[in-house]
Amino acid sequence: MDETRQLVDALKRCLKMRGLTYRSLADRIGLSEASVKRIFSERSFTLRRLEQVCGALDISMAELVRMVDRGNG
Repeated sequence: MDETRQLVDALKRCLKMRGLTYRSLADRIGLSEASVKRIFSERSFTLRRLEQVCGALDISMAELVRMVDRGNG
C-alpha cells in the first residue's frame, strides 16, 4: 500500500475513534462537508490542510506518521 493511502487511512481511523464525521471535521477546519469528502477520496491534502486536519484531531503530523510506521495506520 502506498504511503499516501496509509496516511489517509490512519486519518480516517482517527476520525472514527474520536466519533467525528466528515461534517464535524469540516466545521472544525472551515470547509464544506463536500470539500472534506473530496480531499479524503482524492487523497489531495496539501501540507497545510493535513496540518489543519491533524490539529482538529488533536494529533501531530509526526504522530500520524508514527502510527503508520508502527502499522497502526
